[in-house]
Amino acid sequence: MFIKDKMSRFDFRMMFWSSCVSWQVVPPGLFLYDVITDAAFAQKISTAHLQQGQGEQIQMQKAATEHQASADRQEALDSMLCPRIGLKDIGYGTKPRCLDGTRTEIFISTARWVSDFSTSSPRILCITGVPGSGKSSIAASIAAECDQQGFLWAQYFFERSSDEITASAIFISLARQLTDERKRLESASVASSIHSTLKNDGTIANSPDVTQNQVDKLFVQPLILAAKVDLTQPVVIIIDALDECHRNHVYDLSQHLSHIIDGQELPSNVKNS
Repeated sequence: MFIKDKMSRFDFRMMFWSSCVSWQVVPPGLFLYDVITDAAFAQKISTAHLQQGQGEQIQMQKAATEHQASADRQEALDSMLCPRIGLKDIGYGTKPRCLDGTRTEIFISTARWVSDFSTSSPRILCITGVPGSGKSSIAASIAAECDQQGFLWAQYFFERSSDEITASAIFISLARQLTDERKRLESASVASSIHSTLKNDGTIANSPDVTQNQVDKLFVQPLILAAKVDLTQPVVIIIDALDECHRNHVYDLSQHLSHIIDGQELPSNVKNS
């Protein structure tokens, strides 16, 4: 009664929202009821905020765990694969490219090929020409554009002194690039697959001669995983100056590439140039 007498001239209620207080004019006689129910509601809100904080902490811990697992995985892949391929620069970075405004027809047709996922579109684009016609410059320009667009997953640019490079080392180099989470986070599933393969069969990457088992497990299956990351985006792999490789290795590499394209059901967004 005391409360109501005191409140008769100006009735209000208190609403508790977390640690804040708000005031609102309401009809007389609702004060005591509303304080009780709003306090219970405030407790629910506080509990929800606490749970949200705990959820954010769990997410942060999960992210930290995944980051550490990725770093450990990359270190293991480096130790298992990189000794076979060395530290040579096999990318387009130091290669001369076409001047702006030149070879436009080639680049337009290549761009159409990259984005064409239809079953009638070939998986391999082979650029041919006489020595000195600029094939490597074209390949480097295409690689740079695909890299900028996020399409370039792996590359191998041969040098004139590449006759000692084996087909096995080339496939292992391509596999290592497919698993590089430091370049693209999307490679995590590919890295996990190859990491598991190497843990189960530590000798698969050590064969001096390329084997079908090696190609399937270290290149084809990871390539399929890479393609499935986003089926709306192309996965481009570029191999340049294959003729600079020793002729025996050229034959092995060509045979396995043909087998990959003809015998495997690769997703339609896989493109090899």
